[in-house]
Amino acid sequence: MKLLVSLTFISLSLAADSVYLERVKPLLEKNCLSCHGDYHLETWYRGLPIIENIIKDHQKEAKSKLDLTNDSFFKGKGSQADIYWSIARSIESDRMPPYYFKYPHLDLQFNDSDKKFLVEWFKNKSKELMQEEDEK
Repeated sequence: MKLLVSLTFISLSLAADSVYLERVKPLLEKNCLSCHGDYHLETWYRGLPIIENIIKDHQKEAKSKLDLTNDSFFKGKGSQADIYWSIARSIESDRMPPYYFKYPHLDLQFNDSDKKFLVEWFKNKSKELMQEEDEK
């Protein structure tokens, strides 16, 4: 029950977070949801049978590690604070988006200011959640 209340609070707080809705969510949609969500990036190669299977396998694996399908509560390993921190570190270290996504999609990459903003936002949210947990 306590977990359900916590998850509901996280979902409501992000749904009400105008910065998330206006800046974070669009960047995630553009750069992350084609692997970690239900968004399907339309490309010339997507309809090729071998490529389509590779993409489906990659999406299945990516979503098993981090699922961003639910708009505000992200599923992955650890607490939401851990997940947010991991997202920040993955973006900051250029592990995400991966190179095999970046090269065919040069127009779909984080620019330096977007990258800095996302890293800061996810780290701050992680710290807020850790602080809230400590106060309980």
